[in-house]
Amino acid sequence: MTENSKLSIGQIYNNNEIMQAFKVANSGGIRYSKTTQCVVIFSFRYTTNAKEMPYQDQWVGDVIHYTGQGMEGDQTLTRNNKVLANSSEKAIQIHLFEAFVKGENIYRGQGRLIDQPYTVSELDKNGNERIVYKFPIQINDQQNSLDERLLREVDNKEKQIVRKLDDATVQRYAKEASRLNQEIVDEKPALTASYREVTSQQFERNPYIARYVKDLSHGFCALCGQPAPFIDQQGIPFLHSHHVQYLSQGGHDTINNCIAVCPNCHARIHTLEDPKDKQILLDKIANRKSII
Repeated sequence: MTENSKLSIGQIYNNNEIMQAFKVANSGGIRYSKTTQCVVIFSFRYTTNAKEMPYQDQWVGDVIHYTGQGMEGDQTLTRNNKVLANSSEKAIQIHLFEAFVKGENIYRGQGRLIDQPYTVSELDKNGNERIVYKFPIQINDQQNSLDERLLREVDNKEKQIVRKLDDATVQRYAKEASRLNQEIVDEKPALTASYREVTSQQFERNPYIARYVKDLSHGFCALCGQPAPFIDQQGIPFLHSHHVQYLSQGGHDTINNCIAVCPNCHARIHTLEDPKDKQILLDKIANRKSII
């Protein structure tokens, strides 16, 4: 019996404790141990700095589409990426940790590769487009959900960071996130929008896309045409980003499915479910495509 059998799902562990439990190295997002026949993977979400962490892992229910190892240039199925790809065949255990605060690694439990790795294009740490591998890994414990409050805190922190960025940076990363989301859907058509199992189901919305569609609105609601009700403390018109095809109904978190509306119209949309309102927004998006 290895030390990892003593770990508790949902508990926080530091790097030394993980090294001791799994007999792995002290650094790296993917760490393999021949001694314990385990591969330990880390999903980090404590920074939006692409130079420090250029990986874009995505959740769909209890499956994480985990990005392979390699921060710069095209990734290859070698070294630890190869170990992860062959984990089922070689009977190698996969154990996942997530960190929302640096140094605080939440143990999410054991998982398994449920499909072949696939490739998409993402930006590397230098901002250059490259090919990365995605590993669809299902977490075994069906009750393994995160506290909704934790994800809400992280989302709010990311939104505050994005709100302070210049327009050009927001535009670049919004387009990249939108393109990636669409590419993953094209590669894996059965996938729904990215969401996580928490104390209640929560769909993940990219903060760059939300900010960018607000920038495109120039401060006006796409439905009623009126200016935003007020300007916030960062000098940004207060509008909501709305997914025309709801994420809960199979819509995707992309620029071409998202538009800015005022809080009043946002409430109207979800209350009345008027097809005419939806068509107005779809027409606005269609007209907007020529400028983005």
